[in-house]
Amino acid sequence: MRITCLIIATFLVGCSSDTPDRTPDRMGQFGEEESIDCQAVSATPVADDDMVDVGYADSLEQVDVAALLALASGSFEETLDWSDGTDAEVVALFVSAADPELVVTEDSGESPESGGPCPTVLEFSVTVALSTSDGRVDETFDAVATTLGEQIHVEHRIPDPQGTVDTQALAAPGVQVEPDEIRVNVRIAADSFFGQVLPQPIGGIDDDATPLGGWPQGLFE
Repeated sequence: MRITCLIIATFLVGCSSDTPDRTPDRMGQFGEEESIDCQAVSATPVADDDMVDVGYADSLEQVDVAALLALASGSFEETLDWSDGTDAEVVALFVSAADPELVVTEDSGESPESGGPCPTVLEFSVTVALSTSDGRVDETFDAVATTLGEQIHVEHRIPDPQGTVDTQALAAPGVQVEPDEIRVNVRIAADSFFGQVLPQPIGGIDDDATPLGGWPQGLFE
């Protein structure tokens, strides 16, 4: 089983148990604050050509695993706005997508918003090359993608990034961040490509941390 917990609001968060350099994965509307802590209770491998049911118990949706793996094997381009007012072209190349699993989750009862529903999700391993035309981001990493059917989401924590991004220069005033660590948040669909480059606040993850940059252009204005 690759994940141990999900945190659900109108977005989805997954936590890795076998990838030490990953932070919680997040999917959905950026900036949502309320959450439900959902624990994965089972993970069942599925075939690449299976049809599986994902979503919530009262609104399950059948999805085509092969189509989602194909979507997570393409290239996506957008314009990214940095917090310093500059912009750059951002490209996410999904090099590979494999090993799909159907993951069932239940409310852990540990969140202040406990008592809400938890979904069944599809997740799979991906290799992603993410870069910007100004050289600030230039990363290739293995991660876990999570989906409820329409969008595929990946978040990954990157220690010692290979790009030239200066996290302290781009961070919000007064926010103390790690100088050599970033998080990237990528969400793709058939007709959209959204994402953020986030700092790693000193002392741990801060869900309200202001992004260093985001795309598409104008998304965070």
